[in-house]
Amino acid sequence: MAHSVDAETVARANELKLEANALFAQKKYHEAIDKYTEAIEADPTVPAFYTNRAQCHILTEGYGAAKQDADAALDVDSTFIKAYFRRATALLAMGQLKEARADFREVTNRAPGDAIARKKYTECDKLYRRIQFEQAIDSEADRKRVADSIDLNNYPVPESYEGPRMAVRKVSKKNKDGEEIEEDEEYVDKQFVDGIAEWFRDQKSLPVRYMYVILMQVDRMLRQLPTLVDVKIPSNAVMTVCGDVHGQYYDVLNIFKLNGFPSETKP
Repeated sequence: MAHSVDAETVARANELKLEANALFAQKKYHEAIDKYTEAIEADPTVPAFYTNRAQCHILTEGYGAAKQDADAALDVDSTFIKAYFRRATALLAMGQLKEARADFREVTNRAPGDAIARKKYTECDKLYRRIQFEQAIDSEADRKRVADSIDLNNYPVPESYEGPRMAVRKVSKKNKDGEEIEEDEEYVDKQFVDGIAEWFRDQKSLPVRYMYVILMQVDRMLRQLPTLVDVKIPSNAVMTVCGDVHGQYYDVLNIFKLNGFPSETKP
């Protein structure tokens, strides 16, 4: 990139960077991103502005944006080591191990004394080699899905179970001979969900059979969906976005208590 920036603009960009750094130190990463963006707009010739913003993206799990910033920094200065490290970190988080490994190796080659980079390269290299090995020994038998091997008849609901019961419906299936047959199938309905919410609140558990039914039906449902799903929100609906509850079941119940269960008008 060839840009000419006057001294006054350079000074202003540095002021913006310092403001962004202060926000970063306070862990206000989104606000810091905005300030680094202003600094970049003022002076796009400083690779550190891009890598600093990339780190904010990494800490907010915006790995694609972090990679783009690292790329931009390298466009400005192809020798800027921190850009390779930021890009490697983002690539690793996105599961692009081969590319991440190459960037970590680039950092260790350019800065052989960087212990953190060497440690990251070693970890990434081990993971990459392990996956390559697993793919090399993979076979169709290994890829047989666990769900296909589960026979629910082996997991009857215990007679002692007093909790909510799943509803039953008729479904058409093919038997081993390819003939169409009708079978009973347990499934999750609203009444069952309401029941287990209270059941779990009392710290009671479900039968193994029901757990398998839930997991198998969720697996079947998700496999029919595309990787990216567009959800249309009606104009009269209110959508509530909840953060990670970190496995705290009572937090989930409290969200439902405050907001109600998901519905057409409250997705």
